[in-house]
Amino acid sequence: DAELGKGSVFTFTLPYSPADAADQKRVADDFSTAHEKAVESTKPHSLAGKKALVVEDNDVNTMLLTLLLKKFDMSFVVAKDGAEGLSAYASQPFDIVLTDINVPKLTGDQLAQEIRKGHGFVDKKIPIIALTASIVQDDLDAYMKAGINDVLVKPFSQEGLRTMLQKYLG
Repeated sequence: DAELGKGSVFTFTLPYSPADAADQKRVADDFSTAHEKAVESTKPHSLAGKKALVVEDNDVNTMLLTLLLKKFDMSFVVAKDGAEGLSAYASQPFDIVLTDINVPKLTGDQLAQEIRKGHGFVDKKIPIIALTASIVQDDLDAYMKAGINDVLVKPFSQEGLRTMLQKYLG
């Protein structure tokens, strides 16, 4: 039936019987489980509560990086140069080190070398991630030789940082 200005009415029949209570519960449970998994997959649980040492001398980069770490529910300490970073590392435990390569006083790769030497540090095997715009193979090889575990190329995305952190902390 159709009436101009009022709309139409359609009628149809489906050749299925209504679901019984057990079927309805199973479908609801399946939906609930799928929904929970989808929500869980978007949360960075493996990062929550982890602590990062951020060694970065550029204020804008520091602001962006710490904003992302907050989104991941991570705590952090910021050092403006490599020497300050080494001092911070020696004074408290961290789960990961994120260092710009070109920080003053002690470059990121020099910082990694000092951490790897030990000097009484609690964890000389901590993951160290270099943050750099340089992706020249010779530089990458030198970073790895210095004790850096991985390189995150600037500019990086939120998902790129999350993936890198979960690789080492998750």
